[in-house]
Amino acid sequence: MPEIYNRTNPSDSNSVWDFSKDKPGIVVINLMQNDASLMLQPKHAQFIRRFGTKAPTPEEVIVTYMGFVQQMRRHYPKAQIICALGSMGAVADGSPWPGYVQEAVSRLQDPRIYTHIFDYVGGNGHPNPAEHAAMAKQLIAFIQKISDWKD
Repeated sequence: MPEIYNRTNPSDSNSVWDFSKDKPGIVVINLMQNDASLMLQPKHAQFIRRFGTKAPTPEEVIVTYMGFVQQMRRHYPKAQIICALGSMGAVADGSPWPGYVQEAVSRLQDPRIYTHIFDYVGGNGHPNPAEHAAMAKQLIAFIQKISDWKD
């Protein structure tokens, strides 16, 4: 994501987002599900392109994630930032990935950066519409808890 987050068209490196245009009060970052999956596939072309023959260590994952969150903080210095994760395999019982997000947020020591881990939905694919609706309810409740925003 650090390579393309600032593009309006992910395939066009010249299509750069103007971060000065909008100043959101809340930014939600929900990343690392694909990373969690890719780390289990060392022969996958994307794994090889990104990591070579060796997956990053947990420390490298945490530090890289922290760097991305810090980039977002620079773009939006007044926003509350929610570092979310889920609802697929990255949040299944025993997964280390929620801990990576929590550790990164803890190390950043920014009182306006939060962690929200979505409930695991199980299954073998992406969330269906009903599961997305359940995630939306969870996120709305979390936002209401940390801010003065109401429906």
